[in-house]
Amino acid sequence: MAGTLGASLSPAKQLGTLAKYEKRLRAAIARPDSDAKMTSAIARVRQAQLSVLKARRDLIRQRTATTALIKQLKRIEADETKWLALSDNEIVGRYNFSRT
Repeated sequence: MAGTLGASLSPAKQLGTLAKYEKRLRAAIARPDSDAKMTSAIARVRQAQLSVLKARRDLIRQRTATTALIKQLKRIEADETKWLALSDNEIVGRYNFSRT
């Protein structure tokens, strides 16, 4: 049954949430005063990234399957696997733009 995603499940909404958590992670990296805040920020970015991928996957699954859509689903699955496998230090490395 094809339908529309709710506004809270749309990729655009999830990207907004991801941007918010990425900003918080960058702030935690800039002020490494609390390991708990850093760990929490890392976990939120990882979860937000996975939510974006899930929203994209759900949107694609609502459409009639084509070769291009199947390839997109495979790329999303590979990205999900990658994000689940990244260590906390690897995630911090992706967002650490300071020149120290």
